[in-house]
Amino acid sequence: MGAVPKSISGVLTCLFLLFCANCMRVKSENIEGKMKNFRVSVEAIVVQDHKILLTKRADDCKVAPGVWNVPAGKVEKNEGPLDAVLRECFEEIGLNVVVSHEAATRRHTIKVGEEDAERLYYTYVVEPVEANAEVILNR
Repeated sequence: MGAVPKSISGVLTCLFLLFCANCMRVKSENIEGKMKNFRVSVEAIVVQDHKILLTKRADDCKVAPGVWNVPAGKVEKNEGPLDAVLRECFEEIGLNVVVSHEAATRRHTIKVGEEDAERLYYTYVVEPVEANAEVILNR
């Protein structure tokens, strides 16, 4: 087997530190000293009536202030990505959803304030459980 590229190697190292190999639940919420600003996050592409829901981030957010995006958030300790996307949809937009399929998994560097931060994103296509469900945004 050839050498694993450095960028891929960093992600794999973090996955072994963060996830239980059997249940894919986050095992550690703090990996300081390994990759200080690394987080596993989820994104939800909410589809209803052939439309996709976008939300606008508050102007005072640390990450991507004022940006239009799909609902998203961090995977918490003892939580898997699928559980996280369901929780984030309910917390951020007040919808109970069902996952249609995983759309993508990607690694990305973002800015948090002035610092670079690494994210591993799991992106899912989801649909509201109830037809014509009302979106209730958190603040």
